[in-house]
Amino acid sequence: MSLNFPEVGFEFRFWGGTENRQYLHICVITEVIPVQRLCHTWSYEETPGITELCFEITPAGDNLSKLKLSHAGFETFPADNPDLDLKNFDEGWEYILGTPLKNYLEKKLIAGGLVD
Repeated sequence: MSLNFPEVGFEFRFWGGTENRQYLHICVITEVIPVQRLCHTWSYEETPGITELCFEITPAGDNLSKLKLSHAGFETFPADNPDLDLKNFDEGWEYILGTPLKNYLEKKLIAGGLVD
């Protein structure tokens, strides 16, 4: 099976936000170490500020891996926008890592679809 890895400089965009306001997220890949580390910028169209998000995977023994997520630079976002408060990001990442990602990986593992 061949794996395709993202390339530094690749840009991707997606919409997300609150019930009251949607934001166009703009992300650019800044670092790729295949199967170990992926980093990208995180900014919003028409909103000042930029953060960096990194995912790191390290072996944890017995066919297990540890995922570390770091997201820094929140001080660059406008302090007067409650949507961009650090607590919202903390809650969002805890939910994503604890529920949808966990469920996805469990389904892939059961189906035998994870790469060694």
